[in-house]
Amino acid sequence: MKKLPNLFFKYLTYSLLILMIGCGEDFEPNFLEKPDLTILPGEETQQVLIGQEIVYDILLTGEDTKFTSLTVKLSYGDATEEYKLVDNEIDDFIETPFSEKFSFQPTQEMVGKPVTLQFSYMIALTTNSGGEVFSEKSKTINVLVEE
Repeated sequence: MKKLPNLFFKYLTYSLLILMIGCGEDFEPNFLEKPDLTILPGEETQQVLIGQEIVYDILLTGEDTKFTSLTVKLSYGDATEEYKLVDNEIDDFIETPFSEKFSFQPTQEMVGKPVTLQFSYMIALTTNSGGEVFSEKSKTINVLVEE
């Protein structure tokens, strides 16, 4: 009977030790290794009511990444609207980390239509020969508009 509690505490001690070793020093995620676009709220599909305003917090991160633009494309039905939040010259780069806000308020015309918000950024990549190539990446959020 006395061995059971001792065995339990040994198991608990070893489990905690393994857990602590497994976590190491890198407990917090490191966002500065590659280009990244973070959008909050970031659910892939969101439900909103007509007239309800959503404010998106947009964060661009990436160590030594050369961001040149940040654009939001709003599509619903056959309509498309484009908002250039940042549109720099090709050699004028955005300092990271960079944050911006974008607000969206659905209208009556959007009810029953597929509504998408596409957040896009452009980056400049340096080639081995010293030139630059531009690459565009994006994240899409689908919005269900209700009355």
